[in-house]
Amino acid sequence: VVERKRTPAEIREEFERLQRERDERRLQQRTNPKGTISVGVDATDLFDRYEDEYEDMPGGGFPHIEINKMHISQSIEAPLTTTDTAILSGSLSTQNGNGGGNISLALRRVTSAKGWGELEFGAGDTHGPLFGMKLFRNLTPRCFVTAQCGMQFSSRGIRPGLSTVVARHLDKNTMGYLQWRWGIQSSMNTSIVRDTKTSHFTLALQ
Repeated sequence: VVERKRTPAEIREEFERLQRERDERRLQQRTNPKGTISVGVDATDLFDRYEDEYEDMPGGGFPHIEINKMHISQSIEAPLTTTDTAILSGSLSTQNGNGGGNISLALRRVTSAKGWGELEFGAGDTHGPLFGMKLFRNLTPRCFVTAQCGMQFSSRGIRPGLSTVVARHLDKNTMGYLQWRWGIQSSMNTSIVRDTKTSHFTLALQ
């Protein structure tokens, strides 16, 4: 009885497989793809049925479950230089038979170790063309601020908007945010987000 050794062909196949996996991981890290899919299901009939209406309908014994809304979004990043990155993103959504989508291209430049700036161009069928600018800056190791302004072009004219967010690490797992928006969807918002390995908790006041 002797110990079985791998043949040269098997060793070569193992090396090539590890090489492919490493290349795929590098590509994932460079493009940083992000995507979300959300589906809204109306299952009212499953819990609150109208028995009188179902007595006269064929097949009325089965509850009616409906998908009434859906949203899909995706974004990828493409490093252009050591400081410049292009970000392409898009989304599609539908609700009760009506839907729309948009696509945007952003160019981000890292200006220093403490901040970066971004220019965004977007368009969609529900809103007109969009032009925006965003700035990020670390104030302290535990506090940062973002400022964003934009102009949305529509049939009713140009709609300007401004948003400012101040955030601070309250502890290792907790963040506090203070947001002020003017123009498009004006509001003042305060939120606390706690994120641990086993739970996620958000408290917001608007």
